Order: sequence, then C-alpha cells, then structure tokens
Amino acid sequence: MGQLKQIRPEDHQDLDLQNRVSLYLERQHFPSFKKLSIEAESGRVTIMGTVCSFYERQVAVNSCQQVAGVLKLIDQIVVDELFQKQSEPSSRSTA
Repeated sequence: MGQLKQIRPEDHQDLDLQNRVSLYLERQHFPSFKKLSIEAESGRVTIMGTVCSFYERQVAVNSCQQVAGVLKLIDQIVVDELFQKQSEPSSRSTA
C-alpha cells in the first residue's frame, strides 16, 4: 500500500491565501491577470507572470497587498515591452 502524505495546517492556510489572492486579481478585470501565477508560503506571496503595461503591474501589486494575510509580497511580474511599444502613440508628426 502507498504511504499517505500528511498535510500540515500551514499548507491549508497557504493554499487558502493563494486562492484568495488569485480571486482578488481576477476581479480586477484585466485579462492578463488571469495568466499570473501566485505562490504563498507563511504569508509570503510571490506573484509571477507577464502583463501588458507598467500600469497593470502596479494594479496587480497593489491588489495583492490588499488581501488579508499577505505579510510580504515578492513581485516577479514582467511587463511585455513589445506590447507596450505597440500601444504607445507615435512620436512622428503629420504636418
């Protein structure tokens, strides 16, 4: 017979925090937030992935910090610079 893995209470708390942060991000209505990965361990939350702008990155970070139980946030979000450049207005004048 296989061995049963014992689950510590801390594991449940970490999973609960991870789920709450993920749900809070999804409610912000930024499509790129659905692709972000969240890890939680003892109140330390790591957010990873790619967003389309520095504004989205800031919203994601601020949102995560609003969730109860987040003691420390580690931001590993990358801004897709190619998308950022495509969405900037052209600096050329049409005179």
